[in-house]
Amino acid sequence: MKRNLFLLILLLVSFCGLLNAQTIDFNKADLSAYGQRLNDDKKYDSAIIVFRQSIIRRKNLGNLDSLAFDQFNIGYAFHLSGQLDSAITNYQRTEEILQASNNFSSLKGKTYLNLGYVYKKKADYTNSLKYLFLAENSIPDQT
Repeated sequence: MKRNLFLLILLLVSFCGLLNAQTIDFNKADLSAYGQRLNDDKKYDSAIIVFRQSIIRRKNLGNLDSLAFDQFNIGYAFHLSGQLDSAITNYQRTEEILQASNNFSSLKGKTYLNLGYVYKKKADYTNSLKYLFLAENSIPDQT
């Protein structure tokens, strides 16, 4: 009886360890995608935590392209959760990263557009118009 109980406990501990290891591997595989999923599920506080973890990892790797997307996504999570000042701060950080990298004209436009929307929500129409015009001017010419 004691042996069966021991084996059962050992089996349960092993199973829990495997589940935990798979979760960790998934998070290491793509924190950004996981954060986006949390955003989609309206779990903004959790998404912000995950994006911050991803940003730390991307800074260590020096990956500006992915860093800009994660920074934008943090701003977007704050934006959706109604934390407008934090959204502005993170969108402006995205803008700074994009200035160091010329690969993201579409993300630059989205960043300006969202800044325009946030400033509009704050009734700061001067900054809202400024960023909405920047968003319009960041669209590449299709001619």
